[in-house]
Amino acid sequence: AEIGMLFQGAALFDSMTVGQNIGFALKEAQRRPSEEIRERVIEVAQKLQVDEILNAMPSEVSNGQKKRVALARALITRPKIMIYDEPTTGQDPIMMRRVDDMIVEASQSFDITSIVISHDMVSAFRIAHQITMIHQGRVLVSDTSKRVKAYPDPEVRRFIYAGADRLSEGPRTSS
Repeated sequence: AEIGMLFQGAALFDSMTVGQNIGFALKEAQRRPSEEIRERVIEVAQKLQVDEILNAMPSEVSNGQKKRVALARALITRPKIMIYDEPTTGQDPIMMRRVDDMIVEASQSFDITSIVISHDMVSAFRIAHQITMIHQGRVLVSDTSKRVKAYPDPEVRRFIYAGADRLSEGPRTSS
């Protein structure tokens, strides 16, 4: 497959083990021999640090492990491009950082181009080489992270820095 996809939710098959979930595309779509599937499952699972849970069911693993399993399932077909749909949605700040690290590591370890669709500006600036902002079907800016941060357009700045003033004010109290 040329393109892999990591959905917002892990979208794992709950009736299959972690290993079966990872190898699913090779078995069903590509009809690879069992031994090749087993080798590739182990290889990708080791790179994404889920090799210890290959026999577990999805209900038995943490949310972070589920994300890594879903990524392993997408990467096992060796895509050239990986698309991530809102990968940090619903995650706590620690897990958000782990997901960001996972995306960067996957891009490097598997030599793929990653496209991340996200509203999370902290995450976007942490992982991106290039950022494209689209608003109402129109590209507002497409440039390096550094240049996008400094871009003068008010709509771009509002989106990037939304809530930043509230963060610096501290907690609000009602009177």
